[in-house]
Amino acid sequence: MAKIDLAYSLEIDDVIDAMEANEMWIDGQVLDKKAFVCPDPTCDARITCKNMDTYADKRKMNPHFIMASRVNMHSADCQINKENKLNIQTKDYHISNDGNPIIGRKVCFHLERPQNHGIVNKVDASICENKEKERDKKRKKYVGRNIERKSNYYWLNSLVWFFVESNKGDRTKTDSVEIDFGKGRKYTYSLDNLFKRISEEKENTDKDRNHYIYYGKAKIQKRKDNSYSIAFLETFLDSSKIVKCIIHEQLISDCKYGKNNKLSLLNSAVGKERYVYVLSTKNASEKYNTVFLNIENLDSIAISEMEIGRDDYLDGEEMN
Repeated sequence: MAKIDLAYSLEIDDVIDAMEANEMWIDGQVLDKKAFVCPDPTCDARITCKNMDTYADKRKMNPHFIMASRVNMHSADCQINKENKLNIQTKDYHISNDGNPIIGRKVCFHLERPQNHGIVNKVDASICENKEKERDKKRKKYVGRNIERKSNYYWLNSLVWFFVESNKGDRTKTDSVEIDFGKGRKYTYSLDNLFKRISEEKENTDKDRNHYIYYGKAKIQKRKDNSYSIAFLETFLDSSKIVKCIIHEQLISDCKYGKNNKLSLLNSAVGKERYVYVLSTKNASEKYNTVFLNIENLDSIAISEMEIGRDDYLDGEEMN
């Protein structure tokens, strides 16, 4: 069956992807994993967001959309279903049917949350049948334009999932991320430039004040003041300095969205070797013989049990 990338949420009256649905569940904006339909207004296919309502440390697969019933499938006129089937049949994902290069998928990661982030104009799913024209008008604009729709992520865990999927499809050079730093500051990175494996990067560069996603195998320890220390088991190229990221109490206190979920994920990894990702700047300290990776909030951390690029990494399995 074709993969379902996007679905229409009956709760928030908008088209979103599965990781956005998960973030909205964490934030309390969507509640029902079964309140989704196909974005095509000619189609009545019901969709379920599997694992949407499961904490990251409790699930074996990432949130993803599935058909709610094999009886109520896509309609014969569903354009989105036709496009999905065409994508499966296309062997070279970098070349379109007319021979032109395909523009990579682009998502947006917000380092800051807007003041109205938690405010959503919800609709009552029980009365949606009386609002078909209004709903279908919104759904129609997405037909035939799936690749143009930009997902919005606020938790690094979602962005790492995007990186994993892109890496599996060998698209990290074409897929990109627009990072919104707030106050109108937005910068776009290709995935292969944004994600930096610690063991493959130099310790000192002229861009150490810039934000990148540094990652590698690490151990997490909880400190006496309830803060956390992430000690990476990798070092930068030609460097003997240890690499650390400190999650201070204030960062935890300042977290307004999904704090329990994020702390649960951290606590489940304490004392264990995991692959840790941090969106951060870096600062090498000669005094402490340490390269510090400095994060701005609790959203800037992701944890995985699996190494990117492993052949046996299938469909997000074991990805926290």
